[in-house]
Amino acid sequence: MKTEHVMRGLSIAVAVAALPSMALASNASSALADVNTTEAPRVTQTVDNNVLSTLGNTHLSFIGSALSSGTVADSTPMNHMQLILQRSALRTSALESLIVAQHDPSSSKFHQWITPEEFGATFGVADADISAVKTWLESQGFTVNGVYPNKMQIDFSGTAGEVRQAFRTQENNYIVNHVSHIANATDISVPRALSGVIVGVAGLNDFRPQPLHKAPQVAQFNTSTQRFKIMQSTAAKSTGPSPQAVPFTGGVRGFVPYDMNVIYNTAPLYSKGLTGAGITIAVVEDLGMDNADWPNFVSQFNLGSYGGTFTQFQPQLTPTTGNCTDPGGENPDGESIETVLDSEWSTAMAPGANIWVATCNDAGSTNFFGGVFTAADNLINGTSRPNIISASYGFGEGYTDSASKSAIDLMWAQADAEGISVFVSTGDSGSNPSFNGSIIN
Repeated sequence: MKTEHVMRGLSIAVAVAALPSMALASNASSALADVNTTEAPRVTQTVDNNVLSTLGNTHLSFIGSALSSGTVADSTPMNHMQLILQRSALRTSALESLIVAQHDPSSSKFHQWITPEEFGATFGVADADISAVKTWLESQGFTVNGVYPNKMQIDFSGTAGEVRQAFRTQENNYIVNHVSHIANATDISVPRALSGVIVGVAGLNDFRPQPLHKAPQVAQFNTSTQRFKIMQSTAAKSTGPSPQAVPFTGGVRGFVPYDMNVIYNTAPLYSKGLTGAGITIAVVEDLGMDNADWPNFVSQFNLGSYGGTFTQFQPQLTPTTGNCTDPGGENPDGESIETVLDSEWSTAMAPGANIWVATCNDAGSTNFFGGVFTAADNLINGTSRPNIISASYGFGEGYTDSASKSAIDLMWAQADAEGISVFVSTGDSGSNPSFNGSIIN
């Protein structure tokens, strides 16, 4: 069992212990009763494509020194980009104040969560400003797939040529760490009349978070080269019968849920009825798992009596934007070990919880979000929302443009205001997941 999954499992157990007194928003009038964010539209000038403003840090800072392998053809599809909107200072301050009050036991707003629609109406961008941005996008040839309920994101599609024409930036092919990528070569520009309500576009590059689980590696230090050399593992699985779910040779056995329960002393929680019953934990993934795995795990470790459930699906918005399609993996030959670990070990810590495996396909989007964060974003903005979201994918901030970073911050802040606890693993290499799996000498 990898460290990140163990620690996240403990965090989930702590969160579950605190959740029985909490509920997701059904009537949030008390939370917003004294919140007044009424404001006039901020787009007041004529939108002129010849009067532009450049939005800083809207391309990856390292891309200028990366190896370019040519421009992206104008006809290349750029599907489900996210135009990230900029709320006003008034609404930013109001949201920050609400979140503080929601976590203050002395406040009347303590644990008074709100819905995505309430979030959008109170803290999103004004409808008139959204309409102005949509009209401009459509005038540039893009297809607007929908506006998120949070009124902070517009899902739209087009081509690399339309991106070049509208945002004044070229999409190029790059080789980074021996992997092919696409990215915009420069910061984007937008009409000055719209610049006050636009942060940027998440979706102009395909650098996205990756699974953080790594196969075990053994390294031997070479004193002559002063470097580590990766050795082939000599451990072999036993082929004979064994009471262990994961049998090994040499006296080594697999880590099982009971071990975790003993290590983190969760038995007292279970004896008090704090098993996760009534709580929904969503693990967000970009590839599915064999539906038979979770029941087998529960049966193998006698967890069925706690009443936990398992559901695997693609979270959609209402009305749908079409940005979440099935990535596959619902069979033993194509499944993701990351998804298996996330779903099963969440159950190991909270055996009474409802487990949602929410998956979206990376292939439908070039953007940094990819399937993992599209799944999370759609859950947070959906009509049916979990109590907890767990994400086990990561990337260093150096690979993140400002629009994508703003979108992620927005997403987690919205989850907070809705009463959704979020856990994101760092992997086994400290706070920078870019080093995950590396040997540092």
